Amino acid sequence: MVYRKRKAVGKFSASDLIVPAVLIGAAYYLFTQLGDNGTSQNNSVVDKNTGDTAAAALAAAKAAGGQQTVSDTTLNSLANSLYQEMVQDPVNQAQVLNNLIQVNTQVDWQRLYQLFGTRKANTAPWYSTCALTGYSCDSVDLGTFVKYALDDQHRSEVNSFFSMQGINAQV
Repeated sequence: MVYRKRKAVGKFSASDLIVPAVLIGAAYYLFTQLGDNGTSQNNSVVDKNTGDTAAAALAAAKAAGGQQTVSDTTLNSLANSLYQEMVQDPVNQAQVLNNLIQVNTQVDWQRLYQLFGTRKANTAPWYSTCALTGYSCDSVDLGTFVKYALDDQHRSEVNSFFSMQGINAQV
């Protein structure tokens, strides 16, 4: 009978690191391959363009004689609430609808859009880096979030409300 010499308990050998090192290397490789895809670089451009567009639209709405009827504090709270509701699974569609119809004028809508800005969202499949790790997510504006979050019926209700209020926006 052949006996193998067993190492003593608590002894360390460099060969003990081979499997963990290979696993860490493979995980790093997969992470970098599934990773950014240029998203982070594009996000800064999207953030700036959204901010510029929102500011111009707000200025145009005010120049057309529109008035803000909802305070910035309330609109900021609505923006944060909308984001929290739209990233939950499942989305509380009725609550998103209820928050969106708090705006009364074009200026209110444009200010809400401006305060929302862009937020990070997963617009890719479930196996994307964003979905798995929260890294490399897209910057998404309020209109795009609403399109992803609401079904056709609720979007139709929002658009109908906006139309009745004279708000020139389609979500």
